[in-house]
Amino acid sequence: MPPTDDAATTTDPSGSANRFTALVGCRVPLQLAAMGGVSTASLAGAVAAAGGLGMLAAAMIPADELTNQIDRARMIGGPDGRI
Repeated sequence: MPPTDDAATTTDPSGSANRFTALVGCRVPLQLAAMGGVSTASLAGAVAAAGGLGMLAAAMIPADELTNQIDRARMIGGPDGRI
């Protein structure tokens, strides 16, 4: 589904752009839900590296550990990954 305006968009592998990819700046319209105990830094980074939006479950993580988890997810996701 192409966007309705002329704004710069991001495309998924099929070449079609949509509002989600344009809004969050990812390549594919895929968002990892931030589910406690499941959405780890490794999984969020892998989703970001694959072109989706990776999210961490952070409600029960202490601030210093959360910083470490975000850094790890970004390292795995690469420079263009969306965490």
